[in-house]
Amino acid sequence: MQESVAAKPKSRGGKGEQTRQQILAAALEVIAAQGYRALTHRAIAKQAGVSLSLTTYHFKDLEALLHDAFAYYKQAILADYESRWQQLKDSKLQQWLAHAAEQDCRQQLCHTLADYLSEIIAEDVKHRGQGVAVEMTFHFDLHLAVEQRNFAYELCNRLHPEIVEFFTKLNTKAPEVDAHLLLDTVHFLRFRCLAVPTMVTAEDAHKRLLRLLQTLLVCK
Repeated sequence: MQESVAAKPKSRGGKGEQTRQQILAAALEVIAAQGYRALTHRAIAKQAGVSLSLTTYHFKDLEALLHDAFAYYKQAILADYESRWQQLKDSKLQQWLAHAAEQDCRQQLCHTLADYLSEIIAEDVKHRGQGVAVEMTFHFDLHLAVEQRNFAYELCNRLHPEIVEFFTKLNTKAPEVDAHLLLDTVHFLRFRCLAVPTMVTAEDAHKRLLRLLQTLLVCK
C-alpha cells in the first residue's frame, strides 16, 4: 500500500495551520499523480477536500505554494533519511569499520551495503512511490525555477557529509567524489525503478550497487 507523500498534518498550530498543511499535502499528491502543470487551486482544493476559497486564502500565488509544498515534503522526509542512516551505522557499519583493512571484510561490507540499499530502493518504490515521483518532478522538470530544483538536490545530498566521513574512514582515494557517486546511483535507481520497473528490477539495482561498492572499496 502506498503511503501518503508526506506525513499527515499534526494537530498543533491551530485549525488554520492544519488546513494549510492539508493543502500542501494535497498539492504534493497532485504533483505526484499528474505533474506540476496540473497544479491549480481548483485541483488542490478537490484533492484536499476543502473549499476553493481556502486554497486561495492561504496561497494566492501558485509559485509560493509549490515552494512551500516541497519544503513541507523535505522537512517530513529528512528525519526518515537520517534515521535510516543512523540505523545502518549502528547495526552494520561500526562493526565492519573496525576490520576495514581486511579485504575479506571489505567484500562482506560491499555485500551488506548493497543488500541494505537495494532493500531501501525497493521499499521506497513500493511504499513511497508518490514521494519519489515528487522528487523526480523537482529534479528533472526544467520548467521549474532553479531554486525549486535546488531543493530536490539538497534533499538527495543531505547525507553527503556522513557518507564522506564513512569513505574517509575506509581510506578511499576520493571520499567526497565517492560519496556523490554512491548517492547519485541510489537516487538514479530509485527514479528508474519507479519510472520503468520492467527495465530495472530489484536484482538489477542490487548488482549495480554491488559493482559500484566493490569498485570504490575493494579495487585499487
